[in-house]
This record gives sequence, structure tokens and C-alpha cells, in this order.
Amino acid sequence: MAATYCQNCGSRLTGPFCAQCGTTSSNQPEKASEYRSPITFPEPSTPEVSNGSKIIWGVSFFGLMAIAWLFFSETDADRYYREQGYNPSSAVSDPSKPKSFKISVSGTPGIPFQGSYMTTQSNGQSSSKTVDGVIPPSFNASGWMVSTAFRKKDSGRELSVSIQVEGITLNTETTTVPYGIVSIVTQ
Repeated sequence: MAATYCQNCGSRLTGPFCAQCGTTSSNQPEKASEYRSPITFPEPSTPEVSNGSKIIWGVSFFGLMAIAWLFFSETDADRYYREQGYNPSSAVSDPSKPKSFKISVSGTPGIPFQGSYMTTQSNGQSSSKTVDGVIPPSFNASGWMVSTAFRKKDSGRELSVSIQVEGITLNTETTTVPYGIVSIVTQ
């Protein structure tokens, strides 16, 4: 005889399956003690740690330490600004000391390029210059900030742009993509 109510959850049966718990009417338990029995989970076991996993954890730990060292280490630009007594809050208020930037374009010799660079002064005025040439030239600019964008005019191998202040490289970017673009902004 088919049950009209699910003996597992008590819902009314309208077909061969209970709409609430999914039990089939033919799978209804015979004894009341089989209903709603508590779910038990096995005790977790502690896996044995092999020497291989110890090595992996060690390599991971030292790898993270190396990344942290690289992230928090001082760069040439940081050292330059620290030695010059650079204070970002006073830089804007002291227009008497603009920086002299050298923009170097390098890479595969003979590759034609096109680009521009813009300098911004401490009072907010800016000036830009568009340039065309063949690798390797360099350009000088003076101001508080310089922004550059250069692109290869053909599918040559490599174009690199670097910005220096008093011989210290602040930033370098490189592209090997055909007709690729390199863009740098620095202060």
C-alpha cells in the first residue's frame, strides 16, 4: 500500500517521490527508528607528512620571503630621492628646483619609432614634444614630472624607453610586440 504522507519528513506525497526530501514512496523505512537519524561524520585523520611536502613548504616559504624582499627593498630611484632630501609635500611648493630628465630610446638598432613626451611643472603648466627617429636617440626634459609614449613604426624586435635623473634610472619599459607601444610616467 502506498503511503499518502512521507514517513521521513511528513510531507504529503503526490507521486512516487517526496517533493521535500526526495525519498521514494517505495523506499519508505519500515521502522520509526530509521526516520531522521542523526548524520554522523567520521573523525578527521591527520595525514602523514612526507619529506617531499616538507620541501615544498620550505620552498614556498623562502619564495614568499624573496618576493617580500624584492617588494620592500630600496630601488635606485628611492635611494636618489632619499639622498636628495626629496619630500613630496614640499616638491610642489618649491618651483625653484625642477628636475632634469633624460629620456633614452634603445632596443634593436635602426628600428624607426614615433613618440612624444610631456613635462609638467610644479605650477601645473605642461609642455609636450612629438619626436620621430631611429633607435638609439635620447632627449632631455626639465620639470617635476615627465610622461612618455613611444611606438615602433614597424615589426622590429625590441623598443625600450628609460627615464633617468642625474644618471639614475627611475623607470624602464620594453616591448617586443610588432608596432608595440611603451608608456612611462614618473615624478
